[in-house]
Amino acid sequence: MAEAIRLENSILKALKTSAANEWLTLTTLTSLGNSVREVDSSAPSSIPELVDALLYLAEQGLLSMRQRDHGTGPVLFDGKRANDETYKNLFFGQGAFELKLTHKGRRTLDEGHKALKSAEPIASQRSGGPISDSALTDGKDRHKMPRTAIVLNVLIASPSDVSGEREIVTSAVHAWNAAHYPNTGIMLNPIRWETHSFPASGDRPQAIVNRQIVDEGDFLIGIFGNRVGTPTGEAQSGTIEEVERFRKAGKYVALYFSTADVPRDADRDQLTALEDYQRERRKDTLYSTFGSSDELRQRVSQHLPHIVSEVHENLRSSHQLEGLEEELHSTEARAKRQLSRIKSATHDEFRNPQIKAEFLGEYPDDGPTLWLTADREISLNQLDYLDLHEARVDSDRLELEGQDFRIPIDHAKLVKVNNLMRSNGKPFRMKFRVEITYNGRAIAHVIPVIVEPTMKPIKGAMTYFMRIIGSTTGYAL
Repeated sequence: MAEAIRLENSILKALKTSAANEWLTLTTLTSLGNSVREVDSSAPSSIPELVDALLYLAEQGLLSMRQRDHGTGPVLFDGKRANDETYKNLFFGQGAFELKLTHKGRRTLDEGHKALKSAEPIASQRSGGPISDSALTDGKDRHKMPRTAIVLNVLIASPSDVSGEREIVTSAVHAWNAAHYPNTGIMLNPIRWETHSFPASGDRPQAIVNRQIVDEGDFLIGIFGNRVGTPTGEAQSGTIEEVERFRKAGKYVALYFSTADVPRDADRDQLTALEDYQRERRKDTLYSTFGSSDELRQRVSQHLPHIVSEVHENLRSSHQLEGLEEELHSTEARAKRQLSRIKSATHDEFRNPQIKAEFLGEYPDDGPTLWLTADREISLNQLDYLDLHEARVDSDRLELEGQDFRIPIDHAKLVKVNNLMRSNGKPFRMKFRVEITYNGRAIAHVIPVIVEPTMKPIKGAMTYFMRIIGSTTGYAL
């Protein structure tokens, strides 16, 4: 564990030798290992260790990764595919790749320079949460990873049509552990029938599942798409039997219903049964809805701190946490303090950045310019010029970091869109899309606008130009 932290620390310091906003080109992971050993000769530098450290640092927003330009422009690492072994092998093994310390990473190193000089390991996901100012102190009262934990079993219940959403909820649970277990001593254990049940006989299949995993759950996250599931003999479906079993036992239940478009081949009987169940739950349940996988991830991540706090408090007040060792009692006290802090803190780390966009100036003197601001630091990678149906007509490569940006609009590309739209001098609608990297994830913000072709005198001659009208405020997706 300490060796992994030491490696992450050494990678960051190796990148700091490059100038701000400069990419460090590496032909192989071995060459990265050589750079790391120049910083710390005893740091671990095996290929798997290097890849693991790079993925973690990118996820934390401390560095950016991309493949070299192969004729179509540099390609940023897709954080959503960090668990795809084939993708990682191609990214790191197919020609040169480049690394760059982000503004956040450089600022972290600058603020922690004194600690880094003394080779203090940076606190990471493996030793106490994301890197923070408190982790870069002189080492006094440094938080220690708890040796014991309060483990809460999270039953993830759903019919078979939302298997992808089950993975998303499991991922959100693991993300909660990475961010909050070191500070709270609480570990969430995602329980699923496909990973935790085992063959047995002598009773209804669902009754066996209930004994094996359902009754051991501390709270339940239920997901519904377009089905309720298969009848069990005692309930309309296994999922509903699990939900109602939790409700009857007085345990916490969080339900999420999809509002996405229903497939044309959906089972209408199942859909009607689901609508009836959802209507029934409105009488006694405050549930949530989601329109996409990303929205489900965001909502579950936002809700988990509140859910865990309430479940923990219920267990504590019912004396179910008594009888543990003295260290666990200390962990519980810390958990109560930290959960209170998490609940009252902003939800910034769980949601995408909020983007405000508007257009300034006119061609040719002072624009047009896209003025874009974000409520936290982001990286801008590309500006796309789209038609009304969001087909890309052209694009501008960007390599910008920060929160406040002025992006020149290429007037010639506006004319190109105008010609494709065949507007014949009339106002037309188009869109701009800003491609963004935030915390190692690729997201985007779309800006619908009206473009008004018009004339004005320029250098003594009436000149045809494009005026952009439009502004947006919203969360990047």
